[in-house]
Amino acid sequence: MSRGDGAERGGSRLDIGEEDVRGPDIVELIRTHLAFAAEVTPEGHVHALDVEGLARSGARFFAARRKGALLGIGAIKPVENDPRHVEVKSMHTARAARGLGVGEALLAALLADARANG
Repeated sequence: MSRGDGAERGGSRLDIGEEDVRGPDIVELIRTHLAFAAEVTPEGHVHALDVEGLARSGARFFAARRKGALLGIGAIKPVENDPRHVEVKSMHTARAARGLGVGEALLAALLADARANG
């Protein structure tokens, strides 16, 4: 899935689609996400999943890229005991891409996918 609406602030098209959570650049951004969450969240309250947790959770994982460069990540995971709903997991925008509309476009894509798939 490609997005251009609101996502062209960085100068070119932002491509958002489902990807393998174990891709090398994705693994690195997840590590950054987990470190950031641990830094800004009170001890014992970080509920972000690591790579294996995301892989095992049944989450559908998405990446936002511009010209192949990874700018953001996010996942949607079915809510336990309520398959009609999903929760957003592990959403993170790379520091260099903040303020360019990546998070907004990624969230819009996650919500559109959730609506389209029930």
